[in-house]
Amino acid sequence: MIVLNIRINASLETTWLVLTQPAAIQRWATNPGGWRCLSYTGHFMEGGNFKLLLKGEAGNWHASIQGHVDQIIPYRKVSIAINGGERITVTLMPQGEQVSCECCVTGAMDDSVFSKNIHRLILTRLKDYIEQLARLAG
Repeated sequence: MIVLNIRINASLETTWLVLTQPAAIQRWATNPGGWRCLSYTGHFMEGGNFKLLLKGEAGNWHASIQGHVDQIIPYRKVSIAINGGERITVTLMPQGEQVSCECCVTGAMDDSVFSKNIHRLILTRLKDYIEQLARLAG
């Protein structure tokens, strides 16, 4: 199991919207210099399926990540299952003007260094995107 924790300098409402809205997901699921998220399709709701299409910045690879939304507790928790066997649960906890975010990954590659680094990078992209929006709004 991989457990990652970050603190986000933004409101719970902003954090939740960025975590769950398809247009925002497509933006923070991009890693400049590494890959671009070309599209997000599907329904981000309990029982909904989704698909992300990724492309390497150098154009040398493509990936399709498909999954299923298992559980949503509004403004608190999202749990998804990824087609490769991973299960990802993100739990949000308000901490004054910040949000504590815990990401728990179990399944197919949960003990690999590669998987831990990829999930840390994606969580950092989420944090950076949310904080950028919060600064622009403030």
